Amino acid sequence: MGFVDDEGCVTLATSLEQVDALLDDRGIALRAADALAIVDSAGLAELTARHPELVEQFGERGVAYVLEALTNPPEPVCPGPADPETREDIGALDVTSVTDRMGYYGPLFHQEVTQRQSPELVAIETTLAVEQEAEGTIARGIAVNDSFSYIDSAAVVMTVADMTVKAAIAVPLIAPGEPVPFEVMVPRPGVTLGDIEIGFEVEPAAESEKDGRRFDIDPLAVLPAGERQAYPYTLEWDEPDEAPYPAVWYGVVTNRSDLALRSPSVTLAWFDSNGAVIEVVGQLSLTNQRKVVDTIDPGGRAHYVLVDDAPPEGVIGAQFAIWGWNR
Repeated sequence: MGFVDDEGCVTLATSLEQVDALLDDRGIALRAADALAIVDSAGLAELTARHPELVEQFGERGVAYVLEALTNPPEPVCPGPADPETREDIGALDVTSVTDRMGYYGPLFHQEVTQRQSPELVAIETTLAVEQEAEGTIARGIAVNDSFSYIDSAAVVMTVADMTVKAAIAVPLIAPGEPVPFEVMVPRPGVTLGDIEIGFEVEPAAESEKDGRRFDIDPLAVLPAGERQAYPYTLEWDEPDEAPYPAVWYGVVTNRSDLALRSPSVTLAWFDSNGAVIEVVGQLSLTNQRKVVDTIDPGGRAHYVLVDDAPPEGVIGAQFAIWGWNR
C-alpha cells in the first residue's frame, strides 16, 4: 500500500492511520507494492474493526494472510525523469522501479518524452528477446509512446530478410510515456535479434478517448508452483488440497471512471534481471468468483487470476507489469 506524492514518488503505508486514508480514498486498495503487508503490529482485530469491508471482500483468513509487520520498510520508489542527454538510449530506466498509475502497474514508464506531437512508438532495446520454438521464433519486447499524444491502437511490424510479420498490440489507448508489450511469432527458426528490423503502425486517439483506462490495479499475490503453503482465500481459482500447487498471479482491478467499462481485460508481461521480456499474456479476462466479468460499473471491482501448473522458466519471482484496459 503506498502514497503517491506530487512528484510521483511512492511511499509505503506503515500505520493504520495511513491505511485509513488510503481506504477512505480508494476503497479496498490492497496495493502491496513491494510486500504483502498492509499494517504494522496493530494486528488483524483492530484492522477489521475499522474496516469490516475487508473481511467481506477477502474473508478473515484472506486478510490475516496479508498481515505482516513492516519492520524494515523499503526506500520510497521514485524513478525520476530520464536524462535528456541520454534520450537516444530509451532503455535507460531501471526495470526494478515500479510506476503505479491509472491503467498500469510496472516498470519502464517514461517521465519525459521526446518533443513529438505525432504519436510514435519506439522499441526499448534492453527489453528485446527471442525464443526458439518448433514452428519458428517468438520475438518479444516493450515499446514506449515517445510523444505527447495518446495512441488509440498500434501494431508491431517485424521484417526478417524477405519476410514481414505484423501483430496487433493488445493494449489500447497508450498514454504519453507509457510502455506496452509486444510479441510476434516469426515462422522461421533460428532468427536472432540482429536479423530483425522492428517498426510500428499507430492510430492516434480522439480527444474524447483520452480519459479512458481509468483502472486501479492492485497486485495481491504471486504464488510459486510446487511445494508451498496453500493460499487461504480461493474463491477465484481451484487450490488443490495438497502439493503440488499451481503458480498463481492474483489481484484486484477497480473501475475509477464514471462509466461502466465493458469487456475489461488485463495484459501481463514479465522481465528478467536485465529487463528483457521473457513472457507476455496478451489478454486475460477478469472474474468474480470464477465467472467472467462482462462489465465493471463505476466503483466496481473484479479480479485478475492467472493460474499455471507449469509456468515458463524464470517468471516466478520476476518483475512483472500489468495493463488494465477495455474495448
